[in-house]
Amino acid sequence: MIQPRIALVSSDKGPVPAIRGGSIQILIDGIKEILAQQVKLTVYSIADPSLPERETLNNIQYIRFKKDSYWAGVTASLEQKPGEFDLIHVFNRPRYVLPFKEASPGSRIILSLHNKMMRRGLMTRDEGLAVVAAIERILATSGYIAATLTRRFKEAAPKVRVWYSGVDVNRWLPVWSPEGAEIRDQVRRRHGWEGKRVLLFAGRILRKKGVHLLLEAFLLLAPEMTDLLLIIAGDYNRAESGYLRYLYRLSRPVNDRIIFAGFVPLDQLYGYYLAADLFICPSQWQVPLGRVHYEVMAAGTPIITMKRGGIPEVIQDQVNGIVIGDYRNPAALAAVIRELLAQPHRAKAMAKRGREIVEESFSFERVAGEVLAHYREVLSSP
Repeated sequence: MIQPRIALVSSDKGPVPAIRGGSIQILIDGIKEILAQQVKLTVYSIADPSLPERETLNNIQYIRFKKDSYWAGVTASLEQKPGEFDLIHVFNRPRYVLPFKEASPGSRIILSLHNKMMRRGLMTRDEGLAVVAAIERILATSGYIAATLTRRFKEAAPKVRVWYSGVDVNRWLPVWSPEGAEIRDQVRRRHGWEGKRVLLFAGRILRKKGVHLLLEAFLLLAPEMTDLLLIIAGDYNRAESGYLRYLYRLSRPVNDRIIFAGFVPLDQLYGYYLAADLFICPSQWQVPLGRVHYEVMAAGTPIITMKRGGIPEVIQDQVNGIVIGDYRNPAALAAVIRELLAQPHRAKAMAKRGREIVEESFSFERVAGEVLAHYREVLSSP
């Protein structure tokens, strides 16, 4: 049987393999080996000093271009061999669908959307309609993203499917497993967190992520909970340096109990998840659906999150986490933190249900199998 020839075109936020992180890069990393068992796979990504421009590993061809010439490089590569791929899967960059289609007119194109990349201000209606006409299918990372797209482009509705992300459940073991418990103890000893109740935030330090709200909630709890510690794991960009300074000022009254850990690589971040007693996602924006929720559920850490965007599609209130509707209120967040810390058995029960849900619905095996089904369906259609 001849294997279909598939190209995955990653976003320009990091290389594949995902040695610099990135949600799309981590997703591709998680499914590529599974896909390569069924298809002839090529992965395009930006270059990195530690990676060659071209290589083939485990039957996967990697082609990398410098970030400032990435899109031109991919387009030129497609033009050189216009019939090389049966299908091109473009990740989260609808603007490049038309150049790719022109470069390789015989290839069918699937677009996966992980943010509102076709919203007003980023793409005109005419541009969006042209993209919709040129592609076979749109895979939205959540029902929320699918709904925002079809509200603007009703013409896209027949082509839209929801394609949730996932995690490697074989690699990410829960905290109650012997391996997970050992890592938790090691991380807590290494950082001096023994005897502390640890709250964790992980993500970019952006105002829309709501870190200030978490700090305000922590300030409400700190006087009564002297063993409480807050870890903020995440990087920031220069545009947000003023916000970071504001967070530092806000944390001064208890700065010995708030740790700004900076960027933490994914492998180490898993240890942070295991070491935490509660994970807090205080998002203030309509988040598409952050993959951090899948990761934390896999680790078996209780989750408190907000009723924003696609989050409630994966975190069900009182089932596998707490979803706060009053998302702008630090007192509401503080009350839920206090409540769960006082009821560890309840928190653990929700965390265990979260792990079960990940194993049932959000493994990379499921993610890969689902997208393979889309590839086959598209390639078999007239």
